[in-house]
Amino acid sequence: MNMLGVLFNVMAVAVAVGMLAWVFLAMYLGCRKLEISLAHLQNCREINALAYSLRGEGIRAKMQLITHVSMIVAFPRLMSRGEQVSLEDVTGFPDPLKTQLKAFIWLGVIVYGFLLCFALIKVFEHFS
Repeated sequence: MNMLGVLFNVMAVAVAVGMLAWVFLAMYLGCRKLEISLAHLQNCREINALAYSLRGEGIRAKMQLITHVSMIVAFPRLMSRGEQVSLEDVTGFPDPLKTQLKAFIWLGVIVYGFLLCFALIKVFEHFS
């Protein structure tokens, strides 16, 4: 096996491990930190509407909600364009939880970015 093949295999394993880590972290944050996050974003209409529509839906809904909360905490200016996000709530968020949510969302961005690069390399390799 050549060096490029080894690199692809290492990249595939890294993407798979990263995706599993992201899912497990979403489950942890969704089960353990969601109520605290919702309490701090009580003036956020978007989160309240999403939490109301997803209540009682199980772990998948908690993961979806914590991902949305993480997006609001990580990118407050981007998410506040529609006047549905309260910037006062985001600035009053506890720093350790804010750091965890930002790390969670950036881990997802990096893992899925690697996944996209891996897929594009494989497609270009196939057509070359």
